Amino acid sequence: MTYGKKWYQKWPIWLISVILSAVISHYAVQQLPTSEPSNSDLMKEIVSIKEEIIHKNAFGQDIESERNELLELGKGVDHAFKKWEKDQKDIGAGELVDLLFAEASALKEAGEYYKAYDSIKKAYRINPVDFDVVNLYGRVLQDIAKYDEAERKFKDAIELADSDKNLATAKGNLAGVLQDQGKYEESENLYRETLDIDRNAYEAGHPSIAIDLGNLAGVLRNQGKYEESEKLYRESLEVKRNSYEASHPYIAIDLGNLAQLYYAKEEYKKAKEHIDEAVEIFEKTFDDDHPQMQIIYDNRDAIYKKLAEK
Repeated sequence: MTYGKKWYQKWPIWLISVILSAVISHYAVQQLPTSEPSNSDLMKEIVSIKEEIIHKNAFGQDIESERNELLELGKGVDHAFKKWEKDQKDIGAGELVDLLFAEASALKEAGEYYKAYDSIKKAYRINPVDFDVVNLYGRVLQDIAKYDEAERKFKDAIELADSDKNLATAKGNLAGVLQDQGKYEESENLYRETLDIDRNAYEAGHPSIAIDLGNLAGVLRNQGKYEESEKLYRESLEVKRNSYEASHPYIAIDLGNLAQLYYAKEEYKKAKEHIDEAVEIFEKTFDDDHPQMQIIYDNRDAIYKKLAEK
C-alpha cells in the first residue's frame, strides 16, 4: 500500500533552508552585543570615577577597583579615537577632545601618568589651542619629569588663558615646574602673581587661595625665607580649618609643612607640636600601610631624634 508523503517530505529542500536560515538569523540577532556607549556616556562614567578617586586619594583609601574600571573604559575611548582618526576626521572632534581630556585627567588622579600622557597627546593632536588641554598636557609632562616640555606647555597655556582664573592656574603650574627645577626666584615671582590674581578672583577664605598660600610658602621655605613662609603657612592653615572638618587630611598637610619649617629653623618643640597633630589626623583617615603614613612617621622620628639629642 502506498501512502502520501509526510509534510516535511513534500517541501522542497530550498524552502527548508530558507526557514532554517531565518530561525538562525533571529537567534543571532538576539545574541548581538548591545550598541557601544556614546562618547558622552563614556565621559560621564569617567568623570564619576575620577571624582571617586579624588575623594579616596584624599582619605588614603584604596582605588584599585576604580583604576581597573577606568582602564577598562579606556578601551572604549581608544576605539572612539581610532574611529575618528580613520573615518570622521573633523567630525565630532570637539566631543572627542572632551572625552580624551576627561580620561587623561582621571588617569592622572589614578597615578597612571604614562597612560594619561598618551590620552592628552591625542587630545592635543586634535585641538592644540584649547586651554584646558594644553594646561593638562603640561601637568602630565611634569608628572613624568619632562620639565622642559612642561614649561613650554604652561607658557602656551598662559597665552591661551581667557580668564583671570585660567591665567592664575597656568602661572601657578608654571611656578611649580620651575620650583621642581630649582628655579626658586622665578617660581616665587609667579606664585606671588598667582596669589594676587586669585585674591581678586575669589572671596577671602576660598580654598584656592589656601593652595596659593601654601605653594608660595613652600618655595620661600626652600630659599630659607622662614618668617614669611611661616606667616603664609599659618594663613593657609586658617583658611583650611574654616573650610574643612577638623580631621581632614588637607589640614594635616599644612601642619606637616609647618613642622618641617620649624625643623629647618631648629625649633624642634614647635615642630613636634605640629607633627604630632598631623599624625593624629592621618591616623584617623589613612591605613597603617599607606605610603603617606610612612612619610609622616619618618618626619616625626627625625624631629624626635633631634629633641632627644638636646
